[in-house]
Amino acid sequence: MRNLNKVIKISYAQGGNLEEELNKFLTAYRTTPHGTTGKAPDEMLFKRRLRTKIPELVPFDKCDEEVRDRDAVLKQKGKEYADDKKNAKYPDLKVNDKVLLQQRKTCKTTTMYEHDPYEIVDVNGSQVTIKSGEGVCYKRNSSHVRKFEESDLPSGNEHIDESEHFKEPDTNEQVIDKSLVVAEPRRSSRSTKGRAPERLDL
Repeated sequence: MRNLNKVIKISYAQGGNLEEELNKFLTAYRTTPHGTTGKAPDEMLFKRRLRTKIPELVPFDKCDEEVRDRDAVLKQKGKEYADDKKNAKYPDLKVNDKVLLQQRKTCKTTTMYEHDPYEIVDVNGSQVTIKSGEGVCYKRNSSHVRKFEESDLPSGNEHIDESEHFKEPDTNEQVIDKSLVVAEPRRSSRSTKGRAPERLDL
């Protein structure tokens, strides 16, 4: 009641419109949260907030939380389906393991991985820190390395079978004598079009 009397006195003192001043006061009062209840009078009466020109934050809606939960569940199902189709697995890499580092392809003969193995010194999720034989450390994604096996080393007993690359001449093949080949008669390149035969020359 004190605030209402204050508004009336100010309106009379300034010579303003009392009805407009009362509407402004009541709108501000009804949309302002009460100090005791923590709710605005209009929200307590209408079960909703009135839209005013006062800037305010959009209240959090429970429906939005349900949509986010459903979106997360469906994304997880899609991830599991894709991992199962591609046979994706978490990398079995541990510290002190030997790995081969994937190298950039510069030509057609470039191998997928480097020949010299690296040693894993740290594993942080999908990121691994590897150390070369010279002591230089690199950080790479686990998809860029492959676990090193002893079978990857070339054995010294390997040899190349030359029979696969060189073929001996077959003695049963027929040899064609070029002297027996009858050559086709050579045709003259001179044009006789429009000329009379030689027997008619007098």
